[in-house]
Amino acid sequence: AIVIIVIAYYYINSTKEVYTSQYEGNILEETNEEENILRKEELMKISVEEFSRLQDWMILTPKDSEVYISMKKRYDELKVILASLNVNITGIDKINA
Repeated sequence: AIVIIVIAYYYINSTKEVYTSQYEGNILEETNEEENILRKEELMKISVEEFSRLQDWMILTPKDSEVYISMKKRYDELKVILASLNVNITGIDKINA
């Protein structure tokens, strides 16, 4: 019974790590190409939505505030993520337009 509990514990923890890594775009496990495409499309959709929403908030926030500076860091991170996914952000980038 103890062996089963230990195996279940390691399986649950390894699944969490794989999911976290997949969300960030670093797929650790071998999967088929179709699943990878779906994960990439989901990450792309989520990132574009967050990028757009974040820019709307940035436009409403004074540029010299700490909140704006924090949002600008996330904005830069999202630009890197979207560039790595080959998303052309020229048409949706309101901050550097």
